[in-house]
Amino acid sequence: MTNTAAGASSIALNNGAVLAAGVSGLVIANNIQTTGGGAIDSGAGTFTINGNIGNLGSISQIGTGNLVLNGNNNFTSGLGINQGTVTLGTNNSAGAGFIALNGPGTLAAGVSGLVVANHIETTGAGKVDSGAGSFTLSGTIGNVGGINKVGSGTLWLTNTSNYTGGTTVSAGTLTLTGALTNSTVTAAGGTFAGTGSAAGLVVGNGGRVSPGTSGGAIATLASTGGISFLTGSTYAVDVSLLSADKLTSAGATSITGGTVAAQGQNVQYAFNSTYTILTATGGRTGTFSSITSTGFNGAFAPTLSYDANNVYIKMTPQKITNLPNATGLTSNETAVANAFDAATAAGWNPQSFYALYQQGANLPTALNQLSGEIHSVERRAAIGDQRYVREAALDRLGAGLCSLNGDTKNATDAKGTTESCNEHYSLWGRYVGSWGTNQADGNGSYFKTSVNGIIVGIDAKFDAWKVGALFSRTTDHVTLDNDLGSSSVQTTGGGLYVGYRMDDGFAFSAGGTYAGTDFRAGRTITAPGLGQTLQTDASGNIGQLFGEISYDLAAGANARVEPFARLGWVSLSSDAYSEAGGYAALVGEKGTYDTTFTTLGVRGVYNLSGTVEGASLRGSAGWLHT
Repeated sequence: MTNTAAGASSIALNNGAVLAAGVSGLVIANNIQTTGGGAIDSGAGTFTINGNIGNLGSISQIGTGNLVLNGNNNFTSGLGINQGTVTLGTNNSAGAGFIALNGPGTLAAGVSGLVVANHIETTGAGKVDSGAGSFTLSGTIGNVGGINKVGSGTLWLTNTSNYTGGTTVSAGTLTLTGALTNSTVTAAGGTFAGTGSAAGLVVGNGGRVSPGTSGGAIATLASTGGISFLTGSTYAVDVSLLSADKLTSAGATSITGGTVAAQGQNVQYAFNSTYTILTATGGRTGTFSSITSTGFNGAFAPTLSYDANNVYIKMTPQKITNLPNATGLTSNETAVANAFDAATAAGWNPQSFYALYQQGANLPTALNQLSGEIHSVERRAAIGDQRYVREAALDRLGAGLCSLNGDTKNATDAKGTTESCNEHYSLWGRYVGSWGTNQADGNGSYFKTSVNGIIVGIDAKFDAWKVGALFSRTTDHVTLDNDLGSSSVQTTGGGLYVGYRMDDGFAFSAGGTYAGTDFRAGRTITAPGLGQTLQTDASGNIGQLFGEISYDLAAGANARVEPFARLGWVSLSSDAYSEAGGYAALVGEKGTYDTTFTTLGVRGVYNLSGTVEGASLRGSAGWLHT
């Protein structure tokens, strides 16, 4: 048979007549008139009819191949698909009657965007093939059969249907905006979507359910019966700022695994906000195995929670330590990140710090600025500044026990005049001025110190003994690098000291001081979205004990060389403090910080004139360990 074998006139297909294709790929353009139950046999191949089919009869596909109807047909008694496939090329290709879809027949869309309004009667497990595009069945579907959706595209069911067989989604997507009052949908290899309702839902291995139609619009998809999620299933959920997709079940819901795939909209959600994604009136049992998420700006790691009837998705803050740029952090930066993570895990809401999660490559800098490093540095400076008071006392003990000519009681000048070294009382004063830097060490930051102050005292000598008291007041201006903060550390206090020098050259010195300390710190956070300036006033007290042992080698009448060993212990007690000026303000607990200093060294003095009143040169060198 050829494409023109039927001639140019219409074909009458009446009363059980059969129009058969003799070869595969046959295409005819003849119109067909049917007044009875006509049949068309496609054979095992493809038979295409481009002409129009009309009149009062019906058409049945009885071949195992593919019958393609491309005409604008208006035959009224129905289209029967008993086996093989009928592919529709226009919205009217199925005629004006109903479609009888009897398994194992297939109703297929020949073009994307097809909308077929015919009522369908299904008595078996008939297939509907959407192809790769969109295929809409806007009519109702009835009878005792079922539907098996195949094809990679989307099949839309937009009406209310009452067929009682199952609905299987084997491939592509079945979008339901109508209702399946008596049919349970099983997603097995394909996706069940939409805003309608089905009599039940089973999501199997490889199956997927996704409320809504397209574009991320939030929607609810309902089951008037139960819902079951099996191992390997997926529940795809869109989450907007105000709500999320939802499944509802009038019956019971059973969850024996599967994954929730959450899709965000890259908006600023409220941390710890919760959305209901499933409600089962008949109760819920089981849990999903996992959750995946995209579109949440990296700030969120959504989690699932459950109660007797519901499943929720929570906008749990992402761990700072899991952010892409949280690598290679210093110990201080890591400590800040861990503190954030621990607080959020305990229920704290970090909404004010949303910008921290958006820092990207600037994350280490932001964490460093939030650390409040200035508070540890100012306390470190307060402890270090105690050396000026300690050294002043020890210097007095060393200077007053003169033995340049080997005599601990008298010194003789160059003229031979003997002068007493036992003047009972001396008033003394010392100005302290010091400037220093501390290099960054890969954790702590570079900082500078500028110290000024006064130390005054009175002491008395009694033979080989010397005792004294002092008053001190120092101010240290501490500045951290990279605008991480600055502080003024002011210390005011007093102390006592005592020394003893033996005739054989050994000398012992000891003392102690106690002072009050005020800390006035300020720091500015400049990280994008976190800008604020913070201030704090804090106080504390600091005490120290120190001692020294030395030996005078008595190198000469006008010189002394003394090896010495020195031990100091400093204890700082800092009161609790609270920063002010912004939501990143820190609260510090009361704390005590103890530090021990050990010094091994040698010092020397050379009297230029040989008299007590004369000028002298002094120097020392030592190794300090803390």
